[in-house]
Amino acid sequence: MIHAVSGSTVPHISLQVGNSYGAGNYAMCGRSFEPRFLFSYPNAKSGVMGADQLSGVMEIIKRNSASSLNKVIDEEKLKIEKRKLAEQADQKASVWHTTLRFGTMELLIQLILENIYPWLWLLFIVMK
Repeated sequence: MIHAVSGSTVPHISLQVGNSYGAGNYAMCGRSFEPRFLFSYPNAKSGVMGADQLSGVMEIIKRNSASSLNKVIDEEKLKIEKRKLAEQADQKASVWHTTLRFGTMELLIQLILENIYPWLWLLFIVMK
């Protein structure tokens, strides 16, 4: 399927109307295929995996690491770290974060130059 999408000559259009997690999101409709149009609802979230799943995987890794080193795990500290990681992952999954982080800055700059700059120029002319 990825080969079919990457080799297609039709316009790539992506609409994200809900949460989207996993490699399929990036492979089938993400920025890697440079869609001509990519729209996400403001409340949509996107990421490699969900916040709870990510924090759960990290907890398993820490437990296995501690077990192999014969260390005792501080359960309270692990619980706090897991919660913080889940909160951080949830914030970074926001469409606002991904939009500003991964390539829409040129669009924002273009909007500023096209819409605000002429008004600033007019303001400077009037102030003379």
